[in-house]
Formats: sequence, C-alpha cells, structure tokens
Amino acid sequence: MAGKPMTKEIVKVFDDLDDYLRFCKEFGWSYNEADLYRQDAPGYAEYLRFKAGTRIPKNWMRDAKFRLSQYQDNRPGGKFASGRRTQ
Repeated sequence: MAGKPMTKEIVKVFDDLDDYLRFCKEFGWSYNEADLYRQDAPGYAEYLRFKAGTRIPKNWMRDAKFRLSQYQDNRPGGKFASGRRTQ
C-alpha cells in the first residue's frame, strides 16, 4: 500500500529545513526546526539576511577569538593574573 505522494509544498519545507541546517552548521547558529519561518528567531533572522545577500560573520571565529583572549598572559584578571609579560 503506497502513501500519498509528497506535494510541492512539503518538498519545499524539507528543502528549506536542509538549507537552514546547512546555514546553522556553517555559521555557528543553534539549529531548531521550530524556528523555520519564525521571523523573531535570531538564527532564522540571520538566515534570511544571508539569503538576501548580506554578509554574515561566522560565529565560530568570534567564539574562537573570545576563547583565545581568555588565555592572554598580559591582561589583568585573565587566566594568568600574575601581571608579568612574556616576550
């Protein structure tokens, strides 16, 4: 017994979900299927900006820079609070 064939609308929803997942993986946004077509969701809003042609920064790079800044030896109150500098 065969089921109903998928309509164009259903195929479009699954294609949009796949494209949104790819965007979230590449740019470092959290992925939630429920955010698809929700304009107030931050990740989907960035996805729409990306689809419109706006340059979107990658969150992976921002997070890496933040983590590295925590390990600088010359920052007071950082990971190494000795206050000495290494050359």
